[in-house]
Amino acid sequence: MNTIILQNGKTAIMNMEKMKEKKEPLRNSYELDLLTIFFRIGLDFFSDSAIIRIQNPYIQAAARWRGREVCEKMKNKSMSILKMTGAAAALVLMFAQPVLADGSFANGTSVNGVAVGGMSNEEAKAKLEQNYGSYKLTIKERGGKTEEITAAEIGYKVVITNELQAAIDQQAAGAAGAGALTIAMPLSCDQTMLANRIASLNCMSDSAAPTVDAHISAWEEGKDFTIVPEVKGESVDKAKVQTAINAAIASGMTEIDLEALGCYTPIQVTSGDASLKALCAQMNQAKNATITFHIGDATETLSGTEYVSWYTGGENGVITVDRDKAAAYIKALAAKYDTAGTTRTFHTTSGKEVALTGPYGWKIDQTAETDNLVLMAQTGINQEREVQFSQQAASHSGADWITSWSFVSGSGDYFNKTIQNNTGYYNGLYIDASTGKLAASGDKAQFNGGTKIVVPVTGRCTVSVEAYSGMYALYTIGGEAASTTTAVSSYRYDSKEAGTVEIVSTGGDAYIKSISVVYDAKEVEYVEQPKMPVITGSTDSLVVQPEGQRLKLTQTGGTLSADKTNISSTVSYYGFEETADINKLSADIIINSCGNSSSNGLFFGAYDGSMIATAGIRKSTELKQIYYKGTSEPVGAGSALSGTVAVGTMVHFEMVKTDEGLAISVTPKGQTEQQLVYKYTSTELFKTDKAATAVSYGFVLAGVEATIKNMKYEAADGKVLYDQNKCYKAKGTAPEIDTVTAIGSDTREYIDVSWTNKVEADGDGLYVLEVSQDNGSTWSKVESALTDTSYRYILKEAGDYKFRVSGKLGVDGEINSYVESDKVYIRPALDKPVLSTLSTSDKINVAWDKVNGADTYELYRYSYDETSDNAKLIATISECAYEDSDVEAEMPYYYYVIAYSHIDGRIDNYSNPSDSVWAVPSAGHTGEYAYEDSSAGLTITRRSYNTVYDGKLTLEGVVEKQSTVTLKINGTVVDEKSVAVKGTFAFTDASLSAGRNDVELLIKAKDGSVTRETFNYVYLTNYDKVVDSAYDGTDGEQVNGIPTYKTVQAAVNSVDKANTKRVVILVKEGDYNEHLVVSSPYISLIGEDSEKTRIYYDVKELAGGDMDKRCAVRIESTAHNFTAENLTFENTYNYLGDGTKSNESADALSSDADNASYINVRILGYQDTLCANKGTQYYYKCYIAGNVDFIYGNEPRALFNDCKLVFRYNANKNSGYVCAPKTSADAAYGLTFYKCQVLSEDGCSGNKYYLARPWGADAYITWIDCYMGKILRANAANPYADMSGNSAKAARFYEYGSYGPGYAINANRSQISKKKADEMIKINYLGWDPYSVFRAVGINYAGNVTTKAEQKYVTTQYVSDTYNENDGDDTGLYKYNVEGYAASAGVTGGGNLLEESKNYYKAGSAKEFLDAIKSVKASGRASVIELTADIALGDKEVEGYSEYKSFITAHKNYPITHPDLISSGVSMLKLAGMSNLTIYSKNGAKITHTCIDITGSDNIIIRNIKFDELWEWDDETSGGYDRNDWDYMTIEKGSSNIWIDHCTFYKAYDGVIDIKTPSAYSNITISWCEFLPASDGGTFFDNMMNAMKANPDGYAYYKHLLESGMTHEQICNYAYGQKKTHLLGQSDEDASSKNITVTFANNYYKDSMDRMPRLRFGTAHVYNCIMDAQNLRNYRLDIEKTAGSEYAQKIVSNGASSNCGAHMLLENCYMSGMTNALISGNGSSAAGYINAFNSIYMLDGKQAELKVALNTDKAGEVALVQDREEFKNALPYSDYVLYAADSLSTEVQPYTGAGKLKDLTTLQWERTSYNDLPLVHKEHVWNDGEISKDSTCTEAGEKVYTCKVCGETKTEEIAALGHSYSEEWTVDKEATCEEAGSKSHHCTRPGCDSKSDVTVIEALGHEWGEGKETKAPTCTEAGEKTYTCTRCDKTKTEAIEALGHAYSEEWTVDRKSVV
Repeated sequence: MNTIILQNGKTAIMNMEKMKEKKEPLRNSYELDLLTIFFRIGLDFFSDSAIIRIQNPYIQAAARWRGREVCEKMKNKSMSILKMTGAAAALVLMFAQPVLADGSFANGTSVNGVAVGGMSNEEAKAKLEQNYGSYKLTIKERGGKTEEITAAEIGYKVVITNELQAAIDQQAAGAAGAGALTIAMPLSCDQTMLANRIASLNCMSDSAAPTVDAHISAWEEGKDFTIVPEVKGESVDKAKVQTAINAAIASGMTEIDLEALGCYTPIQVTSGDASLKALCAQMNQAKNATITFHIGDATETLSGTEYVSWYTGGENGVITVDRDKAAAYIKALAAKYDTAGTTRTFHTTSGKEVALTGPYGWKIDQTAETDNLVLMAQTGINQEREVQFSQQAASHSGADWITSWSFVSGSGDYFNKTIQNNTGYYNGLYIDASTGKLAASGDKAQFNGGTKIVVPVTGRCTVSVEAYSGMYALYTIGGEAASTTTAVSSYRYDSKEAGTVEIVSTGGDAYIKSISVVYDAKEVEYVEQPKMPVITGSTDSLVVQPEGQRLKLTQTGGTLSADKTNISSTVSYYGFEETADINKLSADIIINSCGNSSSNGLFFGAYDGSMIATAGIRKSTELKQIYYKGTSEPVGAGSALSGTVAVGTMVHFEMVKTDEGLAISVTPKGQTEQQLVYKYTSTELFKTDKAATAVSYGFVLAGVEATIKNMKYEAADGKVLYDQNKCYKAKGTAPEIDTVTAIGSDTREYIDVSWTNKVEADGDGLYVLEVSQDNGSTWSKVESALTDTSYRYILKEAGDYKFRVSGKLGVDGEINSYVESDKVYIRPALDKPVLSTLSTSDKINVAWDKVNGADTYELYRYSYDETSDNAKLIATISECAYEDSDVEAEMPYYYYVIAYSHIDGRIDNYSNPSDSVWAVPSAGHTGEYAYEDSSAGLTITRRSYNTVYDGKLTLEGVVEKQSTVTLKINGTVVDEKSVAVKGTFAFTDASLSAGRNDVELLIKAKDGSVTRETFNYVYLTNYDKVVDSAYDGTDGEQVNGIPTYKTVQAAVNSVDKANTKRVVILVKEGDYNEHLVVSSPYISLIGEDSEKTRIYYDVKELAGGDMDKRCAVRIESTAHNFTAENLTFENTYNYLGDGTKSNESADALSSDADNASYINVRILGYQDTLCANKGTQYYYKCYIAGNVDFIYGNEPRALFNDCKLVFRYNANKNSGYVCAPKTSADAAYGLTFYKCQVLSEDGCSGNKYYLARPWGADAYITWIDCYMGKILRANAANPYADMSGNSAKAARFYEYGSYGPGYAINANRSQISKKKADEMIKINYLGWDPYSVFRAVGINYAGNVTTKAEQKYVTTQYVSDTYNENDGDDTGLYKYNVEGYAASAGVTGGGNLLEESKNYYKAGSAKEFLDAIKSVKASGRASVIELTADIALGDKEVEGYSEYKSFITAHKNYPITHPDLISSGVSMLKLAGMSNLTIYSKNGAKITHTCIDITGSDNIIIRNIKFDELWEWDDETSGGYDRNDWDYMTIEKGSSNIWIDHCTFYKAYDGVIDIKTPSAYSNITISWCEFLPASDGGTFFDNMMNAMKANPDGYAYYKHLLESGMTHEQICNYAYGQKKTHLLGQSDEDASSKNITVTFANNYYKDSMDRMPRLRFGTAHVYNCIMDAQNLRNYRLDIEKTAGSEYAQKIVSNGASSNCGAHMLLENCYMSGMTNALISGNGSSAAGYINAFNSIYMLDGKQAELKVALNTDKAGEVALVQDREEFKNALPYSDYVLYAADSLSTEVQPYTGAGKLKDLTTLQWERTSYNDLPLVHKEHVWNDGEISKDSTCTEAGEKVYTCKVCGETKTEEIAALGHSYSEEWTVDKEATCEEAGSKSHHCTRPGCDSKSDVTVIEALGHEWGEGKETKAPTCTEAGEKTYTCTRCDKTKTEAIEALGHAYSEEWTVDRKSVV
């Protein structure tokens, strides 16, 4: 046994031997190893009776480390944990052993592992004390070294406690069988001795060899950088060593291994590290690079061999540079080129000469240049840079071309102090301020009367001075008064000599913004071109200076803005004379510098002096479309061009006139081309003469310096009218190449080519780059005019590559010698896998397409919290799918895959990592509270003002649903009321606490949902000042002891700007029309009520202008710790929203202050309502409303808690965005929304409402537990949009816990983890403590101030215009509930409105109907329109038709054959941007002669209406019906959530209901409708046919059919049916159709030829539908007999068609008469998935097999069969009613179409869900069944029956048939001669081989013939005779006896004698 000594000195008894037996391996983790010391000892070996007492904090901490493992062990061992007091912890294990009764320890007892059985207490004590003198801890170290710590060195001993005697007593008291004990006594040591001994260990010495990571060698001249390998040293983590030794001694361990415990300093970077290798290669490559500085006309070149000596290594993959050395280099440049401080003589405009010595001159911005030099050196590539100056003068030597200066606040060289009675320099300009002061503030400065600014100049120039606006230009320039009508005024200095220009203030209200000096251009030689560009407009403000073949354009003082109704006269134009010719202009533009206003920039396009049409670069970096929109907006911005470019980026522009308009293309270097077209018909510049308009091609310049290259002007025939490179001679030096290097990327996506020079390029020097893929045999041009010395060549294919580079001077210059690179071989990588994911609540399935050639895949994963750097390999598999179940709910997981191929087990090739995909395991999100349509419907009818003086609160209201209403104050339930449907409640005089109170109403409906309304109430008894609109005294005078003011501005101005104590200002109720600015800190504004205290302002013409001026309320940065509460800030600017004004930004609140809080503030505006700018801010319970970017800011740090974010309705602008922030890339957060609700006013609808778009590329928004309202439903799939070239996908838009109709989790809506969400609302993350400020201000409201005032109430009249939810008797109507996709989306239409509602309209005529539509569009409210009579809407038959032209127009395809339609006309009725609308009739009224286009609309219901008379004979396309495009209904452009029900549609020219271009899931249901041929009653159809019959010569195709052998009746049949029914999806190219989701339920199609439906990409569910086209089939067959198949084929015979990968399932349908009932693919369209289940298919009166047919001519396609279960599992609904297909004629058909349901009430037609018992499918309706297994004689068979309603099956057994034996014998085996045969009676059933009565047939025996001698006998041998059986041919042989001899009687002489 062994003893553990815990840190508190107590003991724990552990079985060390059993721990050793287990031999559990140590873990790598240091913490787990220490934990193992404690928990490996015994935990696995406790008996069930063991008692564990754990209290030691170390053990408790360890238990937390081990977590679940420890708890599980305890649970499994059934242990009880008893917590003790004090610091002790003892673990006691008791085992059954004999107990001694003589005061000795029982046998087997041990203490700290020392056996004491049989000993007394004293004997055991003595033995223990003796035993511990020899303790020794051995410490194993690296390299086989060891050290020891002995007991003597640390004063180690055992401490005998009373527990020893207690153990004996415990044993003695136990009955027989009581267990022996394993006892732990505490061990102690001298902590000082132990600490000293540990510190003296060799391993703790500072001289131990350190562990060193692999790193890059230090720079040595003439040597390459190399990787110095890592060194595994002997340095240790001293804290870990000390902890390990302490723990070991505490546990009594005798040996520890520092290596195993992880105590040595680990190696972090090895020499094989890929990033280290890449960094080393980059550092070596840098030696061949150069950095060229341009300083005025001079250049300085810094070689790579010099700056690499500054390299100090690398960190995180970036080269580290010695900044001091870089600074020294820049300092040397400054010493050489700075001119500030020299003495010069100037002539003044007053005639005096002055010698000035001071900071005037050039001064390099050393800090900025050092920073940039470090960055450039880190890249290690060739670069060029224009040196930036902190101060500039006229020139370095001779005349320069521009010097600009502006007031700037800040530090450094910018003077930022008031000048009083002395003379000084301000940013290089001499200022005589003896008569006044000059103070800088932002980008402008007050220029007090008499103040003089003296501007030094060196020659002829123009001095321009810009005022803040014209009215502030109160000064003279060179003695001439500045203009006060424009902001910029200029003065011409015409002397060649140097001098000064004096600017003298003439008024105290003068404000200067900037001063600039433009010098005249130098003259250069040039070659006259057929057309030369000229300067027009403000000619003195533009200098065009040729510099070689480059043109440097400098325009000063210009602003491209409106000067009343005209473009400002300050701009300059540079281009060609006006022409109407169709010419082409192209140029490359580089912006060198530009003003920071949107009115500054260079704009490329066409102009005529008064109007422009351009594409340009403004504010240096922003690409923008700018054009003349009209006199109301001469300079307007468009959205056709967007994006940003870095300053100095070359942008290629081209423009040419086309047939359609002026086309301009813009291509920034490294980016894709953008195109825009100014159409002649709609662009003001071209409207008069269209393409014949004479315009100038060129540039519009305003406050910009730019370089133009390669400008070329060409005529339509290709003749070059101007070529910049031919006009000017190239100047400079052609570079000569030294070396060329080409390096392929690891990803095999590109090759980086770089080169060094023998002679550097200068001026117009250029590089030519060529590539060869055949080792230099042939070369092709890559680029022919490069200026950089590196190029990234994008690979399109694998292979060998070589590159060569040469130099030239000028674009057309002669090419000098080429230098080639080495060959680079690029092996083709395997294709990157393309991943997809599918997640459920507890797993994520990842799948990818098989990669050609790959045999193995590595799947990597990381969670949001782990980050990509910690991605782990989770699977190496050969399959292309993986199910990941090791996931945490609501955690985003990211996956990527690498594909591999192998040969002989080794990697042969691999792919680049796939693009990462992510998924979140989620069971879906439901919020704690219900909102909008799901809420209980609360109306507050009476409530106390938010600020009360008596501590009493009253809340009264009405609830639409039966509910329980609970009042909570500060978290405590105060009262509760039960409320009936539309019942009232009242909480009167509830008590409030002094200060701020959190008040909630919780309304729990009978369905369990809870609606929450929250209020902010302040019981105010402390305030410092009062603002009262009714006050008429002197501001600041005391009223009742409190200073009182008439205006809020006066009150805040009374607070000192140096204030440090909170000042509470009570603002009494009233409307305060103020342009409020708060600049003092610690001010709290508290209104009496958020609705009744209103601070507002109308910024009028300032809207869209300066952000400082366009806001109603501005909280400046100096007003830190500002708070506002219980009031309204509103900008009352009259928002137009119709596009006539491009920018209508009008902020209600602009907040720049740090630590600002807004509580229960209503912030109201439209565009840019709230500018949460810069400072840290907190918004709580605020109501913020607007429509376009209504919460935005530049560098916001704002937290919004429990705020309502509300889209405002504007009839002209039914669209919007909640947020548009701009945040820096390193911002920790931007706008954070916590438990907020995104809502909308009535009228907001359609698919143009979004959560956010990025004003800046790195915009940061986080939504945490926010309700996403129904207005976002249409864009739930992607509620984020791009902005000005900034990608929403790339922005930092994140969500966690979103819920509501607008919620979704998909790739467009990035998710964060719960950990991150929790972190983001904590004070450490926020960077301040808004919660404490919030509480402190609330506490500050409590004091001793008594306010005498009556209780005031906000009252609202409750007007109910809806039915109660339980009204009416709906018995039998359940089957007519909305079903399918529309049901899943919660479609409600206009709601259940009473007929008395102002939003309920009745229309009995076309005018009344159109008036109703007009009113609904204007109000935007949920509405119902009831048709009470038929209405005809042809454009020629509507009274006052032009009055409604905004939504109904004559159809572009006018009627040409039908006499009725020619008379009535055909219109297009647009229901655009509408929502929450029901259109119905009670009597089945009819709408004729119109096509309804539902576009961008949402939540629409159309019920019980007939649609007719929209067809005419098609002569023009010979029956193809491809001209008119008349559909009764088109649902498109993002329209969603639509229910078409119980309508009747007669024959239409084109389609009946088409659906296309959704933005998100369309969620459309078409139910209980009938689609019929011809027309209602046949009259309209007959009129057409009779007109042709009467005049066949007037209808060419009709006549042709007659001549082809068809009769008039056959032609009528030919035209009778509906040609095309439903087309779902715009085209095969429009992938947006994948979002089409539509249900067709309970519909009747009679004689439709095709498209029931035809679907592309999306999903269609069809059930309970009848499709009967047998009549048409009969007509077709009849015509085929008469006129041939050519004409018969025009009667198409198709049913449902799925295309382009779409998914369609038909259930319980009846299909008849269609040749092709189920089609996969159609024509050129690819196949889609389709199947029919439980359906009947009849053809010519007989039931036929219903199977999917391939019907596409697209190569390689196969028919795709839809899996039923897969389809149904993906449906968002399941509770639909099915009928047996053979019962549809009775269950469905009689009730389809308009007018079939009689006597339904208004409410019943409005309802989408009826109060009726559900139709539950209780009993199966089995079909006749199909035999799945035939019965046999001995085995039973099976028959499967299918329910004709639900499709379930049952199986019945078919009894075995039994044998049926024949009466005749069957010989089973013929008898033979030798063998018996058999016969039996056989079973006659096919396939059965059973027999009965088997009988033996005796053997026949042989029948031998006469035999034949086969061997004749001889005298001595017998012969043979063979017999053959006549039946079996068997033979037998008999012997013939030998003949014997027959001697002759005569002698025969055998041999004669010889004599």
